[in-house]
Amino acid sequence: MPGKKMTSKFSKQFIEMRRSKLEMFLNRISSHPILSQAQIFNDFLEKNVTNIYNTKVIKKIPKDTVPPLNEKYELFKEKEGDQDYIKETMKRWETLGPILKEIQTESLKFRQTKELYANALGTFGEKIDLLRAVETKIQFQDAYTFFAKKLADIEKMSNEELKTGQIPFEESIDDYINLCDSVKTTENTVTKANSTLKSGQNRESKSKIKHEKAKTTGNKKLKQIKKEYDTCVENAKTLQQQYSKIVAVFANELRILQQRKERDIQQFLLKFSKAQLKLSKQIQQAWGEIIETIKSIDEEL
Repeated sequence: MPGKKMTSKFSKQFIEMRRSKLEMFLNRISSHPILSQAQIFNDFLEKNVTNIYNTKVIKKIPKDTVPPLNEKYELFKEKEGDQDYIKETMKRWETLGPILKEIQTESLKFRQTKELYANALGTFGEKIDLLRAVETKIQFQDAYTFFAKKLADIEKMSNEELKTGQIPFEESIDDYINLCDSVKTTENTVTKANSTLKSGQNRESKSKIKHEKAKTTGNKKLKQIKKEYDTCVENAKTLQQQYSKIVAVFANELRILQQRKERDIQQFLLKFSKAQLKLSKQIQQAWGEIIETIKSIDEEL
């Protein structure tokens, strides 16, 4: 067929155009002042950007990107909502100091995990959508569904946490305050000492002082716990705002890419159509010349 080579040429140019546009988009996103802070997204780019165009047509996403995130999710799932683990930890706390330290540690772990998954879902999930928009034959839909579900779970957990005033173990602050039995134990010990030492006014006076001192110390620690909890809530709000901002920026970048892709496709199709029309006219003209030549030969004969 006369147009076969031209069709092949334009097909190759079209594939190269899609590849270059996506690569330009990835480079733009990787240097974005907000999105570049998402470590999971950066790791994804570093691991796969050299392998993703091995045939110049995206056929699949390398499977080695999912296991690390899966492992982190399993670790998170083991701790989150494990009431037995929480109770055993509580039993080991004998004073208010260790209780506060443990709450701070677990709170930090929860926040870091939440931030990790928020970034992963806000970038990796959108990345899958982006690739699906550019090349329809994507073999990674299950992974996208998995992360989309985690996103919904995290959103729900975060909203409930801010609404009900709960700290990272999904237990209210009152539960933690009630677990500060060391103060009550100290108070009971002082009361018992007072009842057995009534004969000595000096000893009784010392016991009362010790009792009041224990109550004062306990109240200070409880206030400190409440302050730490309030800080956790504020951190959660900040993370939620950062996450929303990241997703919004990425969605806008994706929209720009889609618009450019549609525009470039239309331009390519128009260019191809004009070239085909021109080729058709050239072929028609060539045949016309051949026919005229044949006629002239016939006339001479």
